[in-house]
Amino acid sequence: MPYFSGCDIVGSYEEKKKCADKKMFKFIYENIKYSLIARDNNIEGTVVIRFIIEKEGSISSINVLRDPGAGCGEEAVRIITLMQKLPDKWIPRRQGSENVRVPFSVSVRFRLAQ
Repeated sequence: MPYFSGCDIVGSYEEKKKCADKKMFKFIYENIKYSLIARDNNIEGTVVIRFIIEKEGSISSINVLRDPGAGCGEEAVRIITLMQKLPDKWIPRRQGSENVRVPFSVSVRFRLAQ
């Protein structure tokens, strides 16, 4: 499977994937902005978003699969779109000796601070 860039560790695929997932969620939660409508109405929930990692590591076809509403889905799309502006692309999936495009899903949890 593809993975988020930024982990220059030497190790197994599982170790690289674990590091990449940690960096991806750090990026997401450092950049996310809770919608005022959602905050004012105490809306919490999980957005499930799917997109395609292209052969060269870019992102396309961003779709919201589950959305608690009140702007949460739109914010998740904004964050995934923001990833496109990073200097490093995703590490694409390889099949044999070729890169292939593959769908990728991410769950983004919106939770109000207690």
